[in-house]
Amino acid sequence: MLTEHQEPVRMEVPHEPGNHFSLRPLSKAQMDKARGQVMQELVETFGADNVELIIKMQAIQGGQVCAKCGEQLPEKPEGEKDELAGISPASLIRYGLKSWEGPLYTEVISPDTRAELDSATVDWAAREILHVSEPTAGESRNSGNTSLAAASAIRQPDSESPSQG
Repeated sequence: MLTEHQEPVRMEVPHEPGNHFSLRPLSKAQMDKARGQVMQELVETFGADNVELIIKMQAIQGGQVCAKCGEQLPEKPEGEKDELAGISPASLIRYGLKSWEGPLYTEVISPDTRAELDSATVDWAAREILHVSEPTAGESRNSGNTSLAAASAIRQPDSESPSQG
């Protein structure tokens, strides 16, 4: 299915009652870009000369290498892995956040206003976009996922939202 034609899921921002985001699933190409963007963001931040250091930092962040001694660590149990590891939250937000509304979101959505989101909101929205985009085994995009099931109850057409972008 073409993800661009799927109706966004309207969800209340849990830590900002009365404010809602409309999120849509990402295409495979957009998910691939979000995964590849992490390295590019690190290179832009730390410089291309530090690629080896960046790769080591990623391994440490992923819990695969001891930060003090550099030795390989055992894999974390499945439930402890960060689902956003290796994925750019900014890219998920860029592609998946279609609109917002509420007393805290009166400005028109744009790349600049998306970049002004606080870290708690980015983390929440990125995880929700990931859930909408990649349902776990046995789930569909329209049922089974607790985030989607909860969102379906308050789902509204995107056209009612005044701050689209």
